[in-house]
Amino acid sequence: MIEDRDPTKDASSAGQEPASENGAPSKKVSRLAVWSYVLFNFGDTPFAATILTLYFPLWLTEEYSAGPALFNYATALASLLVVLIAPALGAICDLRQSRKPYLVVFTLITVFCTFSLAFSDELTGSLSVAIVLFVVAVVAFNLINVPYYALLRSASEGRGTGKISGYTQAAGFIGTFIAVIGLTLLVAPEKFLGFTIGGPGEIRQVFGPLGAFVHTAKATVDSNTFLPTAVFFLVFALPAFFFVADVPERAPQRLRLGQAYRNVFATVKGIGAYTGLGSYMVVTLLYMEAGLIAIPNMCLFGKDVFAMKDQQISNLIIFSLLFSVVAAFGAGRVSDKIGPKRALLATMGLWVLGILAVTFAWAPWVMYVASPLLFLANGATLAVGTVLVIALSPPAKLTEFMGLYVTVGMVSAVLGPAIVGLLLGVFGGLDAGAYRIGMGSIAVTMVIGIFLLIARVPDARNTDAPA
Repeated sequence: MIEDRDPTKDASSAGQEPASENGAPSKKVSRLAVWSYVLFNFGDTPFAATILTLYFPLWLTEEYSAGPALFNYATALASLLVVLIAPALGAICDLRQSRKPYLVVFTLITVFCTFSLAFSDELTGSLSVAIVLFVVAVVAFNLINVPYYALLRSASEGRGTGKISGYTQAAGFIGTFIAVIGLTLLVAPEKFLGFTIGGPGEIRQVFGPLGAFVHTAKATVDSNTFLPTAVFFLVFALPAFFFVADVPERAPQRLRLGQAYRNVFATVKGIGAYTGLGSYMVVTLLYMEAGLIAIPNMCLFGKDVFAMKDQQISNLIIFSLLFSVVAAFGAGRVSDKIGPKRALLATMGLWVLGILAVTFAWAPWVMYVASPLLFLANGATLAVGTVLVIALSPPAKLTEFMGLYVTVGMVSAVLGPAIVGLLLGVFGGLDAGAYRIGMGSIAVTMVIGIFLLIARVPDARNTDAPA
């Protein structure tokens, strides 16, 4: 039988003051614990840009002549595995009343697989090995969110869940911005203030033996980004391993995998007993579907309808990223003031405005209005979405509901593009009209989510008091 842990000891050892014996709220967590939590997201988000979006797909094409179909099949397999595992992982964390060990394990798996990808060509030269490493890395990366989101509650104790969530998401955007610019120098030379800097050859020459991992052949230069991504993630994840609090809400129970899945099925079956949570999962499905496809389709819209060049679109995205950073900072604080439900409603309203601006755009300059609106909404959504899950969830089952939240996000990632792709295919003969119909459908989805959020989800608030 597993002995009960002392929550007071756990809290104080992790950098958090324990609750008083009379049940009074605990004091604020240390600044070190807060910034350790924030820095974790600063370090992990570049993985999405490097492995999921840009350089790994390009490397597959250049190195192995693999078409986009293989990358999409591998991504779909990883998404399916996350859907199957994430709910049970949340239940396991709640049974054990322990989240940080799983954060550490899945982080190390992600880092190891990303690191291994950097040398997979030299060591094996096998496409199959590369795909396996990719799938495992993507599964582990997504599963990290289950314990990480749940740890927000203890990481923000006494400082405002919304504010710390906002800091966290803003740090993620900044990390991505820095990483994308820095990693580009490992792939191709860049012009800056009239000078050409970077490039694989120059970097390898400057760093000597330390630059041995840098490839210069065109077919392999994209893999230069894998090792720095892994190291970047590990360095900024380490503080969270040691300083973020992991406070149990009750005594741990014996861990059995079958019991974890039974708990998930029982929770889903009886989710009506948890006021607003079932409805909020549906709302999440709707707004994530819209959010995941609005920005990529805006880029396609600008390219195909207004003949915007790739560099123009890249500049538009870089410019708009700044709005996501500002929105994440601001939305978190607003959430603590007016509640996460109201903050999310305002955010979904921004989504609708931005999507409609793209839908009815009549000139390229309109994209420079629509894109900042969409990025404002994106930053705010990431900051507020998990805060409402925390407000609605019973503490003892928080990680289980975070597992369902992550699962809903993965389902959205499949359904959203499929629906818009179907509309674009059916109305393809309308040229620009097809894009307008596709974007308009995203706005309709978001409006349905707004009405459901208003009618079915209570105005739950977090009890922690912001500074």
